[in-house]
Amino acid sequence: MKKRFFSILLVMVFILLSGCSSKSNTEKPDNNQKPNVTDNTETKTEKIEAFYPFLSNVKYSYQGEGNEYAAYIQYTDYIQGNKIQLRTDNGGTETVNVLEMKNGQLTLVYSLNECYYRENFINKAANKNEVLLKEPLKKGNSWTLSDGTKRSITNMEAEIAAAAGTYKCIEVTTEYKDSTRKDYYAENIGLVKTVNQ
Repeated sequence: MKKRFFSILLVMVFILLSGCSSKSNTEKPDNNQKPNVTDNTETKTEKIEAFYPFLSNVKYSYQGEGNEYAAYIQYTDYIQGNKIQLRTDNGGTETVNVLEMKNGQLTLVYSLNECYYRENFINKAANKNEVLLKEPLKKGNSWTLSDGTKRSITNMEAEIAAAAGTYKCIEVTTEYKDSTRKDYYAENIGLVKTVNQ
């Protein structure tokens, strides 16, 4: 029985190997064949979810300069459907923000300052309507906030150095009356850096 099984196995291996072939390195290239070139004119449609993933059990630490409360930590309180509740602690106060991912937009829909207790605010009535990111994610896309402030995507490949490494980011510029803010979002991470000028 063992001898027969071994013979059958040997025949199957032989058949399998005889069906496989490999190209030799000595083959001459076909000069009439077109080269395999990637068409860079096609643009990949980026989704907000790629640049602002809703992640649980994470804690981000942001360094800050110019103000004792510029540095802060941020972590996730709750995720429910297309909403996430984030808690930010800058050493002076704690703020809760609820973000909603809907219709190709990432929007701040609820915010509460001086919140030193943990409560799920995801289903509270909206008290904000600030679009942070808006599709299509491409340079030149712009939108106006409810207070008339202009926000736009100004770079799709900004290289940003942070303590955790260097990232290729989307740069989103907000133009206020007297200042400018640039937010940098990295794929699979989210917000990497904010610069106020």
